[in-house]
Amino acid sequence: MSSDKEFALFLRKFKQLLFRKSGRNVDISVITENLKMTVVLIGRPEIVRKYGYTPYVRYICKAFQKENINTFYLLAGGDLNIAVTNQVVQRLTETEVVKETNRYEGESHHSKIGRCILIRLEISGDHNDERAQVKRILSKVMEECPQKEI
Repeated sequence: MSSDKEFALFLRKFKQLLFRKSGRNVDISVITENLKMTVVLIGRPEIVRKYGYTPYVRYICKAFQKENINTFYLLAGGDLNIAVTNQVVQRLTETEVVKETNRYEGESHHSKIGRCILIRLEISGDHNDERAQVKRILSKVMEECPQKEI
């Protein structure tokens, strides 16, 4: 698939996210030969208030292990969700196989949200032996997190 087609696929998926009904899950993972990424929305009140950051950490670890997704865009709005997002980033970057490569923080134009954040995380491991090591590290992280899913 050409990079133009991959980008068009990403835009279609992102449009699904933007125009989804509130509370409805939309998978906006893009998995092609050259692009393996997804957007993780952090902010479902029933998850954040009850379980904190651990379901999001588990989701990211599983997405890498099962789908080989190596780029994650974490998106959150509001102080509580931003705090949870920062906890996700801190826990994953402690492993040294996950790197925060970009961060944007700003004010939302939506009055209920206030501050918002977008963080890009990348997981290393281009070769099979590196990927196996990364999978072992992320498996250990998952074992430390309660088994609550998003």
